[in-house]
Amino acid sequence: LAPGDASPETWARWQQAELAAVFAGAAARAEAERDEEILRTRAEAAAAERAAAQAEAERRAAEETAAALAERDAAEQRDSELAAERAQREEEAARAAAEERRRELAEAHRRSFDPEAARQAAAMLERARVAVRAADDPAGSVTAHAHLAEVLRPLVLADPSHTAELIATLDALVGLRWRLGDAEGSRAAAREAKSLGS
Repeated sequence: LAPGDASPETWARWQQAELAAVFAGAAARAEAERDEEILRTRAEAAAAERAAAQAEAERRAAEETAAALAERDAAEQRDSELAAERAQREEEAARAAAEERRRELAEAHRRSFDPEAARQAAAMLERARVAVRAADDPAGSVTAHAHLAEVLRPLVLADPSHTAELIATLDALVGLRWRLGDAEGSRAAAREAKSLGS
């Protein structure tokens, strides 16, 4: 039906229907845009919430890590301080023990030192040395070295410079007694030499 063939009323209804369709389309697009905006806003809000939650989790994790590191450093510092205190106590105890040992040795020396025995030993020393050099068999050498050691002992108390000669004499006795089958005598000489050298 051509527009010219329609009555004015029919034409008016067509125009109204066309306008209604235009308005309906515009309304549908507007509603779709509103829905899209709502969805976009919700998505952005959800993304922001996730980002905030992740940032909070990272912040808490960083705080926990920092706290753990601080606790570890504090524990290491405490351990270091305790180790230093323990080392200091051990050093002080060692010094005290050494000082006590020094006093004990000094007291033992004071009690055992006999000036008369030292004078007699000094008079016998050269003859004892000659006897050691003159010994021509193992048994005689053992006897001569043992006598020299007896002479040197009181001299060591009076003058520690004789200590090296006493140790050398005892070391010689170790081998001589061992060769003669006197294992116990050899070990005794070795123990005495070791005690003098320590």
